[in-house]
Amino acid sequence: AAGELEEVTVPVPPPSQQKGKRGTNQITTSKYKWYSFVPRNLFEQLHKFGNCYFLLISLIMYLGEKTPLYVGTIKAFSTVGVLLMMMAVTATMALLDDLRRKEADR
Repeated sequence: AAGELEEVTVPVPPPSQQKGKRGTNQITTSKYKWYSFVPRNLFEQLHKFGNCYFLLISLIMYLGEKTPLYVGTIKAFSTVGVLLMMMAVTATMALLDDLRRKEADR
């Protein structure tokens, strides 16, 4: 009849007969894998307004050096250098933090 529920039984083989890899309940708090650190960290850092701002300013300063659009008095490498140094320090801190997380996961 309409509206009645039917019970369905699904046979499940015992664990000794199941094939394939079994899942674990291991929790991982680390963010990065060895192959994903650089792209993921760059992605995270370029989502910060300050980093994008200084990257844009560096590009504009570079245009001032290489084209006759305007006269640039400060060289672009000085701004890019500071930006890269700050991003390298931030990446190093993120790597060390992730290594500590990975060690705590064990």
